[in-house]
Amino acid sequence: MIAVVDGAYHIISIYEEGMDNFLFGTSGVGPFANFDLDADATQVEGTNDNEIAVVFGVQDLENLYEFAISGDGYVALGRYVDGEWEFIQEFTPSEAIIQGNATNHIRLIVENGNLTAYINGQLALTSFVGEYGSGYIGFGYGPFEEPGAHCAFDNLDLLALP
Repeated sequence: MIAVVDGAYHIISIYEEGMDNFLFGTSGVGPFANFDLDADATQVEGTNDNEIAVVFGVQDLENLYEFAISGDGYVALGRYVDGEWEFIQEFTPSEAIIQGNATNHIRLIVENGNLTAYINGQLALTSFVGEYGSGYIGFGYGPFEEPGAHCAFDNLDLLALP
């Protein structure tokens, strides 16, 4: 379920074994090729074995990029190309992430195919994202193993870059 409540974008994912439990949504604003995004991502409840994500370059359900953090302190970058998932940067530990039911401030800058990600003001990841053009931006969330995952995104500030 995805809903806006009191100005925050909430995603509640109910885990079902054998299914892709990741939910995401985008707005109709855009598309963006270059942008600077600031947002607060709060793990409201659920297991720390999850992914809290900014999706970008979204063309459709099978073609998009994903920058993710997890409730247990990891960061990753990947993409779907024609429905096939591939990591650009596999999940690696990051001391910048506040673990558990907490709020993490995400700043994501994508400029000319280069991604720079900050978590709570600390540099967390830099990468070339590949054959990136432009697309829509949104948020996603999902548990890896247990039901009852709930995340909220708030205080979004999005700037289109030239």
